Amino acid sequence: MKILFFIFIIIISLTSKSFAKTQFDIDGFTLGMILSDKLTSEQIMQGKEEKYYNTKYIKTIEFKKSSFLPNYEWYQFSFKRNDKKEKIIDIQVVNYYTDNVWECFFKKDELLDKIKTKMKKQIKAIDDLGTVKFNKSFAAGTKTETWVDLKGNKSIYVSCYNFDETETRKDQLRMGISHKYFEKNAFK
Repeated sequence: MKILFFIFIIIISLTSKSFAKTQFDIDGFTLGMILSDKLTSEQIMQGKEEKYYNTKYIKTIEFKKSSFLPNYEWYQFSFKRNDKKEKIIDIQVVNYYTDNVWECFFKKDELLDKIKTKMKKQIKAIDDLGTVKFNKSFAAGTKTETWVDLKGNKSIYVSCYNFDETETRKDQLRMGISHKYFEKNAFK
C-alpha cells in the first residue's frame, strides 16, 4: 500500500510541474505547434506566403480574417526556413480601429493585464517603450508598445499604431509572440 501511495505522489508531482509551464496562445495558436494542429490543409492553402523577413532563415504565411480565423483582421505565422515540420516560431495578429484609437489603447491595457496574470511565473522583464514616432520612411504617426520577455527565449508584444490623418492606413492593435530565433534572424 505504501508503494502505491509513493507512486501516486510521484505522478502528482510530475504532472503539477507540467501544468506550471503555461503556454501563451493567440487564438489557440502557440509557439512550437504546427499549423495543421489547428487548421486543415484546405485552410492553410488560403494563406499567402510573404517575404517580409530574411527568407534565408524565415518563412512567413499570412491570413486575412476568415470563418476559421475570426477574431483578428490579419494573422501571420512564421517558421524556421529549413524546418520540414514548420513549427511556429512567431505569431502576429492585427485588429483595426477606424476613428477610435483610444479603444485600441484600452484593449492593449486589457491584454497586458491578462498576460501579466496568466504568465506571472514566466515573466523575466516588462519593457514599456512608451509612445514613439514612426520612422518617416514607414509612415506618419506614432506607436505605443510594451514588450514582455519570458523564460524560454520568448517575447510577447502589444502595441497600438496611431497613424496621422494624412495616412491611408488604419489605426491598429498589434500583438505577437515570438521565439528569440525569429527576433535574431528576421532582419539579418
